[in-house]
Amino acid sequence: MLNKTIEQKLDYFYEAILQESTRVAKNKINTQEAAIKESVNTALTEARAEMQALEQEEARKEKIAGYKQIAAFSSKMKTHLHKLRNNYTQTIFEKVEAELRLFAASDAYKGYMEEKIRDAAEKSGFSVVQLSPRDINSGLVLPANLTVEATEADFIGGFILLDASRKKRINFSFLANLNKAREAYGHR
Repeated sequence: MLNKTIEQKLDYFYEAILQESTRVAKNKINTQEAAIKESVNTALTEARAEMQALEQEEARKEKIAGYKQIAAFSSKMKTHLHKLRNNYTQTIFEKVEAELRLFAASDAYKGYMEEKIRDAAEKSGFSVVQLSPRDINSGLVLPANLTVEATEADFIGGFILLDASRKKRINFSFLANLNKAREAYGHR
């Protein structure tokens, strides 16, 4: 019986050691399993973050590429519109110049010139008027106090007024006014 008691105690001791070893082993396994899960979760989180960063970087690059395309297209359109504007402005000024030349050759031009020269001379007090040879020979009737001079410059039509000392001048020529308009529109 004594043997049995010792044997029972040994069995009990064996059973207790086995249970404790199993419990320690399970705890170690659980701890390692938790550590592995934590490592896996951390790795997955880092991988997701990296993927998201890469996707954001790719999206940013695509956005920048899109902006560059828009900027290039915008620049191209501005250049095209600038050329169109210049062509359109050039065409308008060519038509205006042609119309001014037609007007300078018309019957209405003589009356226009007589009235404009008279009004401008009265307002300015200037006494010298420069005209193209064509206008001098057209039979303009001008005030007697004006000195008429011919100029070789082709100024389409119109006239130039000078003071008696010829230091001050007012240019009423069609060409001068057309050139002022061209400059105002940035077109020379």
